[in-house]
Amino acid sequence: MRAALIGLKWFSVEQALLWLKDEAGVELFENDLLAQCDAGQCAVYLNVDNLEGVCFEGLRDEQDVRFHTVYGVGKGQVINPRVFIEAAGTVEVKLHISGEVCQLQVAEADSYPNTEWVASLPRDRCHPLFKPTDLKELAEVISGAVAAPAPAPAPAPALVPAPPATPVPVPSTPTPTPTPTAVTPAPLPAPSAPSAPAPPKPSQLLAISALMELLREKCGASYNSQKIVGLIDGRYGPDSPLPLRGLGDSNLEKMFADASTSMKEAKENSSKRLQMQNRKLQLK
Repeated sequence: MRAALIGLKWFSVEQALLWLKDEAGVELFENDLLAQCDAGQCAVYLNVDNLEGVCFEGLRDEQDVRFHTVYGVGKGQVINPRVFIEAAGTVEVKLHISGEVCQLQVAEADSYPNTEWVASLPRDRCHPLFKPTDLKELAEVISGAVAAPAPAPAPAPALVPAPPATPVPVPSTPTPTPTPTAVTPAPLPAPSAPSAPAPPKPSQLLAISALMELLREKCGASYNSQKIVGLIDGRYGPDSPLPLRGLGDSNLEKMFADASTSMKEAKENSSKRLQMQNRKLQLK
């Protein structure tokens, strides 16, 4: 690792590309890295301190009054990183963010962790950030794909000797016996590169979100996704006695964020279908 990157907890896009070049030996462009994030191979964050946004589901304050306007706290994970690729310049992008928020733009305001919210920001003011641990997992995937040899070409079909022609009786000259052609055995195919884990199916994301809703209803609001992520990471994360690949906090945070977004979209689509059905019934 480059000396200038040692000890950093967050990398900019330029620093992340340098780190990946050193660790994976592959030179990527910014859009390549963002495409990997959009594919779920790496999480991307923004500094959202005091950034104003909207939580459509709403939160409740100490007086149990629901509110929707929120302000970001610290770093927030961007759930839709593709907007960084599709937008440029001063175009305003709509960011779906998962992270900590507060109700008021003051330091002593109560915060609400792991909240799904939306904010708009000009593209040239968006400065993506990356965790070194996430980049390390991405480097392992890229290194494994690059190091694997290409599959061997299919062997050519073996030559079969033609049958000898019927000899013409010639008393003085014997008919020569044809020599069979040697067949070279086909080479074994090279092992294929390890494929990256497939992203969860939409139904799996909906099941995760539904389970989280049931858990909050049964055990209370304190059992939010951040608490569950911490419990799973403590039991099966990289620093646990029994680490399991894919159950680190960054991967779990993205999985729960994707599950929440999928559930929100599914509820909206279902509500629209019901409204359409009601309108048809009223017309009848």
